[in-house]
Amino acid sequence: MADTILVTAVDRDHGDGIFVSFSDGTHAQYSVDELLALRPVRESDEDSGSV
Repeated sequence: MADTILVTAVDRDHGDGIFVSFSDGTHAQYSVDELLALRPVRESDEDSGSV
């Protein structure tokens, strides 16, 4: 079984994205457009019928 890979650092990338470092030595860079596509879809309280 492979070792678990963890996020070791997250840094802002010039205000329009993030730069992520992982425990296996790899890095990833995400722009705002990519981050928006990754966020979960949430319903507001008004849509769910909550009082």
